[in-house]
Amino acid sequence: MSDDDVDPYTNAQYSSLTPEEQEVLHQVAIHLTGERITTTDDETLQSTFNILRSCEGCMPDEEIGEDLLADIRRKFSCVYYTATDRAETQLKTGGLRFYDDLTFCLVIDPCYENSTHVAVVDLRPDVRPFCYFHEYTKAWHFSFATLKDIAQEVLRTEEIIVATFQRLRKLHLSEGENSERSD
Repeated sequence: MSDDDVDPYTNAQYSSLTPEEQEVLHQVAIHLTGERITTTDDETLQSTFNILRSCEGCMPDEEIGEDLLADIRRKFSCVYYTATDRAETQLKTGGLRFYDDLTFCLVIDPCYENSTHVAVVDLRPDVRPFCYFHEYTKAWHFSFATLKDIAQEVLRTEEIIVATFQRLRKLHLSEGENSERSD
């Protein structure tokens, strides 16, 4: 596929999304541009999410700046930072506290020749030595044909982070209770 064969991110696609999927796209847009999408015409949607369209290399040419690794990190982080932030918000809404109960850290190891690795770990490894999410793929394979695909990847990742966190938290808490009983 050449750079001329742009995956069209269109208003029709946007309009067909659920309100939750639309909100996810607004959050991705904030990460990419610093602001919510104010208009959903085809041109705005295509320029906002251009970094995520398929192309021949690891990045669309017009998205490549002075530092290719930083550009690749930006490509992955707009999706995975959004998912991490949503997972954290969901857990805090459920009564958990930042730092005391959770401290997610998004780690991206960008690469333009091989796979880029993305992980969500805990910033307090002495207390919670856990990895809640890990994914890897080559940057030129990390693209989305539709706006729905972008939103679905964010939601899928959010779900994995939350489920893994809850499973490990329950296990960690029960291990703590068991060690207290044996003392």
